[in-house]
Amino acid sequence: MTACYLRCNNPLSANRLNRGLSMQYFVVMIDYGRRGREAIVDPEITRREVISRIASGEYKNISFIHEIDDGAVGDITAEILAEAAVPELLRRTGWLKLFRSEATLAGAVRDFERARPYGVDGEVLDSKAIAAREPNLTGEFAGAVYFPAPGFVPDPGALAKAYAALFKRKGGRFVVGDARTLEQAGGRWRVGGPEGGASARAVVVALGPWSDLVFRPLGYSIPLGIKRGYHLHLAPRGNAVLNHPVLDSDLGYLLAPMNRGIRLTTGVEFARRDAPSTPIQIGQALPRAHALFPLGEPVDAKPWMGARPCLPDMVPVIGQAPRHPGLWFDFGHQHHGLTLGPATGRLLAEMMTGETPFADPTPYAAARFG
Repeated sequence: MTACYLRCNNPLSANRLNRGLSMQYFVVMIDYGRRGREAIVDPEITRREVISRIASGEYKNISFIHEIDDGAVGDITAEILAEAAVPELLRRTGWLKLFRSEATLAGAVRDFERARPYGVDGEVLDSKAIAAREPNLTGEFAGAVYFPAPGFVPDPGALAKAYAALFKRKGGRFVVGDARTLEQAGGRWRVGGPEGGASARAVVVALGPWSDLVFRPLGYSIPLGIKRGYHLHLAPRGNAVLNHPVLDSDLGYLLAPMNRGIRLTTGVEFARRDAPSTPIQIGQALPRAHALFPLGEPVDAKPWMGARPCLPDMVPVIGQAPRHPGLWFDFGHQHHGLTLGPATGRLLAEMMTGETPFADPTPYAAARFG
């Protein structure tokens, strides 16, 4: 599943793009191993209390802690999709988090109740309500939390092509070149290519996990890391229909209804970007997914693998390069590049053209890494 809704799916990054509001509460990200990761949002907690709770052992396996503010970036994706003439590529079905034990359900309900005062809508479902929403699921469930607001994109490839067509309609053009040849000369930037390349006064490095191939030769030591992930599409058996993206929280995988079939997605893999594919998690999740939903044969010849560009503070780099006029950065969006692309694209455009940015760009500056 590729989320495409700024208001809920990534509250941490989305809120940090609206820094004009005062800081009010913390997100504490806790790693539960195979179960995945959960965010605890507490409006009353202070920095000192966070440190105290870590010291006492109340918070364990902390992945990171961030202050966030009390607003959210508006959902601008639907507007862009309409302009690109593909509004059907944003499905607002919401999604389900299933829980198989009373203990894990209780923890999820507590977290949801903490988030509810800040505009996170949802509903706690019992087994009958789960069956009403997803009659083709099989299993013993303690319950679920349904989040109605988020949307998802059922065909990211088609969306990318629609964005490219919109770009061309607005006068943009595509030139094939080798980004690794980027060099500055005579106040301009140039990239070589088979058709002569291209040159411009300003250039944006937005190469996701491959961005280091450009910024490192230019002398920047930005600590860009990689989290890899896998998915596999399978045909549904018979007339089975999946109505929402469904996360089997206790078993650590997700099913989503995509145009290509039912997408099985698993957890993060920590490996080098260019290391050989090792889809072990897909193999482990397949029998569990077959038990949950009537899946048929794989549609894909092999699992897809992607590399997600991440930084230690889980915040992207957006803005001008510190030592090179006309060089701009826009990378490190973790798993949320499609979600946050419209917002960061707008922010970067406003910075490059001298407009007043809609959000404070300071937290995203490359200079924070020295």
